[in-house]
Amino acid sequence: MRARDIIEDDGIVLVSDVALLETAHVLRAVYSVPRETLLDALISFVRRANVRPADRPKEIMVTALALCRASGRVSIGDALIWAAAKASGVPVHTFDKRFPAEGVEVRAT
Repeated sequence: MRARDIIEDDGIVLVSDVALLETAHVLRAVYSVPRETLLDALISFVRRANVRPADRPKEIMVTALALCRASGRVSIGDALIWAAAKASGVPVHTFDKRFPAEGVEVRAT
């Protein structure tokens, strides 16, 4: 109820990548919210007019969450890195052989 009051207030809600990741973790680990439901809720949250991502443009955060939703396996953290790399054109250096490569240059390290 307290979180809903803050979110539904007219005031600006600044959300960092870390806060988004922590929210997702708590909803999955503590409340057993299914992945798809969780991602749909986060996408709706980020799209709210009063929500401002602190670390990247809103469109990139929504794109990242949508990638997670569609893939069924990509983590939110990896999706945020992927979306930022796609928007900036900067290659991604990773040890993760399953890192999403659509539209980005992935360099296996």
